[in-house]
Amino acid sequence: MANSKVRSYLNKLKKEDKFHPCYQQIEHAYKNLLDDDFGIRLSDVAFLKEYKKLCIMMLRCFQKSDENVLAIEMDVLKSRLKEDLAAKQLQLMIIDAILKYGLKHYGIESSRISQVVVLKRDKPMLSPIELIKLPVALHVKSLLNKELQTPTANLSMKGRLGRLALFLYMTTGVHFDELITIINTPYTLMYLDGLVFWYRKIEKEELRYVLCDAVVLLLLQHQASVKQCEKALLNKNRLKDYITKFLTETSGKNWQSLSLLKLRTLRKIDAIINLSPIDYQMYLRPSTCTGLPQTAFVRLISNKALIADEVAKINNKFNKFNKLLPFDSDSFDYIEPKLVILKLEHIYKSLKELNSQRASRVQCIRFVEQELKNEKNSIYFYILCGWLYYLLKEGGVAKRRLKIGTVIDYVKSISKPFLTVFTQTDLAIISASDWAIKLNDATEYFTSAPRKKYLYYLSEFLIESEIVKDLCIDDLDIAPVQSKVDANLLSASHASAILEYLSNNLNNSLVELYAYLLMCFCFYSGLRRNEAAKLYFGDIQVSPIKPNEGEYDWVLLSIRPNKIRALKTSSARRELPLDALWPKEHLAKLRSFYNVQKDTENKSSNSLLFNCSVSVNKAYDLLTQLLHYYTQDHTLRIHHLRHSFANWTWYKLNVNLMLAGRQSLSIFEDDLFDQVFINHFKRRLKVKENTRSKMFFLSHLLGHKVTVSTLNSYLHLKDIQHCSQMNQTYIVSKCFLSECVGRAKSKVVMPGESLIERIEFYSKKQEQDYSIQYAGNVSNLIIPSFNGFKNKFKVDKKIKTLDYANVLKSLEFHSINDTAINYSLPVDLVKKLYGNAVKVSKEYPRKGKNLPLIPNFPSLNDTKGQLKRVYSQKAFYYLCQKFDTLLSQNNITLNETFDSLQILKYAAAGKDFALRCPKDAVICNFFNLCITFKLKARHFRFRFHQVDLKNESAVQAKSYWQQLISSYGLSDSGIENASIQEGKFLGKHNGNGFLEIGLLITVEGSKGAYKRARRHHSLMSFLQLLLIISYRTDEEPYEL
Repeated sequence: MANSKVRSYLNKLKKEDKFHPCYQQIEHAYKNLLDDDFGIRLSDVAFLKEYKKLCIMMLRCFQKSDENVLAIEMDVLKSRLKEDLAAKQLQLMIIDAILKYGLKHYGIESSRISQVVVLKRDKPMLSPIELIKLPVALHVKSLLNKELQTPTANLSMKGRLGRLALFLYMTTGVHFDELITIINTPYTLMYLDGLVFWYRKIEKEELRYVLCDAVVLLLLQHQASVKQCEKALLNKNRLKDYITKFLTETSGKNWQSLSLLKLRTLRKIDAIINLSPIDYQMYLRPSTCTGLPQTAFVRLISNKALIADEVAKINNKFNKFNKLLPFDSDSFDYIEPKLVILKLEHIYKSLKELNSQRASRVQCIRFVEQELKNEKNSIYFYILCGWLYYLLKEGGVAKRRLKIGTVIDYVKSISKPFLTVFTQTDLAIISASDWAIKLNDATEYFTSAPRKKYLYYLSEFLIESEIVKDLCIDDLDIAPVQSKVDANLLSASHASAILEYLSNNLNNSLVELYAYLLMCFCFYSGLRRNEAAKLYFGDIQVSPIKPNEGEYDWVLLSIRPNKIRALKTSSARRELPLDALWPKEHLAKLRSFYNVQKDTENKSSNSLLFNCSVSVNKAYDLLTQLLHYYTQDHTLRIHHLRHSFANWTWYKLNVNLMLAGRQSLSIFEDDLFDQVFINHFKRRLKVKENTRSKMFFLSHLLGHKVTVSTLNSYLHLKDIQHCSQMNQTYIVSKCFLSECVGRAKSKVVMPGESLIERIEFYSKKQEQDYSIQYAGNVSNLIIPSFNGFKNKFKVDKKIKTLDYANVLKSLEFHSINDTAINYSLPVDLVKKLYGNAVKVSKEYPRKGKNLPLIPNFPSLNDTKGQLKRVYSQKAFYYLCQKFDTLLSQNNITLNETFDSLQILKYAAAGKDFALRCPKDAVICNFFNLCITFKLKARHFRFRFHQVDLKNESAVQAKSYWQQLISSYGLSDSGIENASIQEGKFLGKHNGNGFLEIGLLITVEGSKGAYKRARRHHSLMSFLQLLLIISYRTDEEPYEL
């Protein structure tokens, strides 16, 4: 008996041994990954021996597995593995790699291989030595709180500066050098919405600190006491003295032993004990949580539009490179990839020779520079050789100087995958998002997984050299490497405005509908661009019971790899409860879209949810246009919707942050932050308020393996959150307000009002002395609007016959509005079509059982290939496409179609789809229509009903019909005599009886002969569809 697919694959592995590509990939991964990833280290010989043992063991265990590996036999295999955890972990990883190779190359599926979890003991955040200082940290905090309630009287100037420095240091994540800068330049304070922040830009570096109310008042007091022209009052040598002076004066004890290093430890202890370890990492660790650039920060907080720096100045290191050969893709000719690789090989060889001759780096750079000047015809050579030039001159991401061999290895590894994908593309017309898609496609051509990270290095070069300046590195689906975080966010209210605009235009085209749903998937679910675009229909589970009004739905989304899209990492596999993440109105549209696709087109579980890739790309481009136009921030990308999901979900997971944010900021007034919705979100995810695992929840929702990835790259609002928590910890009293700014009172906190707006001064001089600049005056904020927005895409609004069939099928289960939205058609058009269907059902045929309201269409699932369709589908699809062609070529009109289909008044719906007509004019019109469709004699079957005619009259009538049929070229079709009993109740005729016409589906045999002909309801449904489309009354012209 022949071996099964599984056993054939394993036998091949065993036979080819170490020469099989599967083993070579596993061995390369084993050698290049860390020791901890595999548990133990083996020699090459021992590793090969272990691999061969596992192949033999899998052959012995997988006896009954045929196309896929049976779960029972997989359990047997696992039970026979070694007991030692390190050895077992290595065995499991090898088995997992073998099965993944089988899945990718042979389609062999298996159950998931679980890994051995090794618990690692992390270094404690607080050491025992640091914990000894806990009483001191608590004492400092109590002194600060006491100072806020009853300020120390008659503080010296040094004491005041020490109080300001201590409050500023303990309530922000500021370093000592930056703290000194803030105190010496207090006049750069700004306020916006409910926040006050200190901001300063020095060359390309931005410094911004959001300040709590206590620090703002102390800075206002300090600002009023100094002038901008005065010499700096504070330096690092004086800082410690001033802080100890304040603590000594306010407590009456000696604090001379306090150093700046000890003060940093006290702040760390205070943050970990009073907030949480996660909060300490977020707020006080400099390497975590990249902050927003100033333009994005101001736009987000103000909830308005603000023009950002779309194009940064070119780095000086690229000036010479850009002058060397300006990038203009129209000026290059196509050259075969083989020739490009040959030219690069020549450069590699020459560089190696120069290196062996101990030539200087300058000589090597000049040689590559000359090659770039000589070759000006190939755009692909220019990019790859330009990257080689850049690596030689400027070094890599981590190292300033790379070896010649390393540089060659980088470019050589990239060149073949890059040329394989990009030589099929016109680089003059593709967008930045297309570049990201193509770079993702190039990863499939790498034989070594670790080398895929070289695409990140190439991407950095493409961006900085302005070859593809808008490329977003976060769109690359490659295991992450250390790279600069592109921080930006979209507010919930701006997202709602964009979705509302799309919702009002859903009837325009499929692009708007796709854009609407894709934005929901990215903004409300945190999906990556490629994850959302290539979802399968089976990835969504919807409750079979539609919720009542006001109730929450139940929808589950599974993110998993499929045949056309892998995941960025194995941790990206996750399940998301959409009813806890999406607002109800958006989820209702997804349910409607899902149900219409399911009920109308009978989609299989492995068909794409968005099955038109062209419309998906246009939808993403439309979303990018809308983001840029509405916010006026041209640095926003689709990937930033995922970043926005991470930040707003973190607020929803932490109610205290949400409540504090609502008190001061207006950006939390969106329905996304409704308290009832948040309660449902936490109940659905089973998140408790007192748990410390909230960051793990967020990391899982984003598909991250470790929380460090989430902390480092996705959370950008740490300064606002830290300020909110400090305002709750350090509450300003009336006495402290008077101490800082004199006689004044504070109003009740209102959302959108900062501290300076809440203070009521008693004199104009006071107001001038303690003024803060409004950030909106500097940034020129504007109210966002879609006025004047024009979609750049020209959508083909021509509606096909098959589209009308889908719409009618949908109307059988769904409302007119839902159908119009999901097929991107005007509501009036769908109403008109449904009205025509009702009239046709009532008026046709003239007697007997009426035609069904919705024609009995064959399966309308167009995801199957042409070869997989049944014959009735093929016939229906052919006729629909033929009718579209005839209309477009003006070979037929809808009026002519309507006249030709009056034969349906004589349809016998219950009699094998027969058309029994006594009128020759009606039959002639129908024959004309059939000939226009190029139907042949084999597609017809005729029968003659003599009704009440006698013998001679019946022969003459039959002869008359035979002559009529022959005149239309259908002479090969004979006329059968129907029984007299069948025609007994047909009614009156004009003396020639009734001619029965049956349309047939013919099937072509292997030798060219037609082996079968039969009637089918799909042909009658097609005629009824044309009648509905072309229907008119005598009083009204055709308007559909």
